[in-house]
Amino acid sequence: MKIAITADLHLREDRPERLNTLRRLLEALVSEGISTLVIAGDLFDREATNYSFFDHLARGFPEIGIYIIPGNHDPGLSQRHLSSPNVRVFSLPDFLDIGPVQVLFLPYSADRLMDEALTEVLEQKDRPSRWVLMGHGDYIGGYHQPHPYEKGIYMPLSARAIERYQPQKVILGHIHRPYWQGLGRVYYPGSPCGLDINETGLRGFLVMDLETLEVEPRMLEPEVLYFVETIWVFPVDEEMELLRSSLQQMVESWGLTEGYLEKVILRLHLKGYTQDRQRVVETVKEFLSEKGIRLYDGGEPIVSELESLLEDPYYDESQALIKRMRAVIETLELKDLNEGHLRREEILGEVLHILYGR
Repeated sequence: MKIAITADLHLREDRPERLNTLRRLLEALVSEGISTLVIAGDLFDREATNYSFFDHLARGFPEIGIYIIPGNHDPGLSQRHLSSPNVRVFSLPDFLDIGPVQVLFLPYSADRLMDEALTEVLEQKDRPSRWVLMGHGDYIGGYHQPHPYEKGIYMPLSARAIERYQPQKVILGHIHRPYWQGLGRVYYPGSPCGLDINETGLRGFLVMDLETLEVEPRMLEPEVLYFVETIWVFPVDEEMELLRSSLQQMVESWGLTEGYLEKVILRLHLKGYTQDRQRVVETVKEFLSEKGIRLYDGGEPIVSELESLLEDPYYDESQALIKRMRAVIETLELKDLNEGHLRREEILGEVLHILYGR
């Protein structure tokens, strides 16, 4: 038996792509024969008086039981707000037997630690031998990812509590970025669709096999795909050809299947040096238009870090030096590039900063 888990949809009537993403998720569950979906908090972006748009969607999938945990954006959500018979809201901590596993649903609470809530629940009854925790908050057991939109820490869970109470798996909402490989026993499904330009790339949901307790991701066909990228521009003879090549490499790095490019909304930063900024911008817009890719910032790339060069009295010497440096940089072995490591074009960019004294 398998169940699906998602979180942080932040549904709003004025953002239909989010509800459409949930519809696609439910359709995927029907195709795979999965009959249980857990939503680990922040189903709604804010508490409201009208939840009928979600109820209408849930009623269209009567074969799927939908279990909802309130999150920090919808902490007052309760069963009385929703009428679809296949939906259950866990406003209070509670265990539920799902197949061979007991699942503890732990709703968000603003005035307590998740450790405290666990202690309160598990000290009142015999601890299950095989159980899974579903909650909403920050895991701080040797790891904490600052949330870009919500400063501070929300209903934190510690590694010490996990060690003490021994859940087989912990799946949490709240962090919108997916962590599908697990942080120890802890997983975040992340938002199934990017909520704004800062939530980039392909997304999906998690599936847990209740027999083996293995957790694995499922990708969703996106309603919209956000990306934020930086392209370096170099003042060489073949500047526009090199620019188009860099743009092509950027697109290929996304690994998108046919038909997905037209869903992309891109924030593109241009950095470097050019003697014709307008031509650079036109080349970028022409390339992206050919691919069906839309630009986010009013349909324009961001050029605040693209320097316009005046007449270069040492043009031939500069060209020779840039070509030599490109050749040297191409021979460098750059492995396991993580944040803080320079890519080849960034190394060449630093050379240009020295060359042009910027």
